[in-house]
Amino acid sequence: GNFQNNIIAVIGDSTFAHSGITGLLNAAYNKRATLTIILDNGTTAMTGMQENPASGRTLKEEPTVSLDYRKLALSFGIREENFKVIDAFNIKEIEETVRAFLKKNELALIIIKGLCRILYNRGEKSKADRITAVDREKCTKCNICLNAGCPAILKIDDRITINTELCSNCTVCVQLCPRGAIHEKKL
Repeated sequence: GNFQNNIIAVIGDSTFAHSGITGLLNAAYNKRATLTIILDNGTTAMTGMQENPASGRTLKEEPTVSLDYRKLALSFGIREENFKVIDAFNIKEIEETVRAFLKKNELALIIIKGLCRILYNRGEKSKADRITAVDREKCTKCNICLNAGCPAILKIDDRITINTELCSNCTVCVQLCPRGAIHEKKL
């Protein structure tokens, strides 16, 4: 669709809690048809994995209140049907929801939630029994997988390969590959 007049704001969970919340409040107050997307990875990854008001733990790692996005959205006047929490690794649902919310052209909030891959790899949810691999027979070298921006996906000598040392098995590339050439396999 044509979404050139839509306003979209994308912000991380920590930055939202520290300074973005006022932007959403002002969008609601001024009746702006804004789609806000919060990328909640459960930490403040960009500055060293500190806790934040959305993580549910203090900087001393003590349990504390956690920002409830749904209650916040409703208190700002965002309608229930214009609020959604989506798994960060479900590319299809993210794309469908963003398109549907943009078509509405109303104040909306999407939370894209998924544990930071660094924390994930530290063992909180290990998938060490599997790796992601490229089936060279199926790969047509379309390079769509490179759009994921993943440092583990490499193009070497015109061939796509996955560096298993860097791969966190998030499966985003598996979802993006139109030929099914990227897949998980058991070790």
